[in-house]
Amino acid sequence: MTLHAANVVVWWGPITSIETYLQANARVHRAGQRNPCTVVHLQGSPVERRVYKMLTEKVDIHTRLIDLYKNIVEDT
Repeated sequence: MTLHAANVVVWWGPITSIETYLQANARVHRAGQRNPCTVVHLQGSPVERRVYKMLTEKVDIHTRLIDLYKNIVEDT
């Protein structure tokens, strides 16, 4: 099934793979997306909240590293 109009990701529970998390969230932020995208984290405990926080912090670090690499490439 292709959901070409999807712009929301709902996580029913945290996962431990940053790669899977990034890929799943990137699917709604695809080329041609015109609508604002939303990522929803459903959490049932403080532990799940901490796991989601760790995932989003890793995403921030990943994004910063990519931006740094792009700046280095553009400067050369």
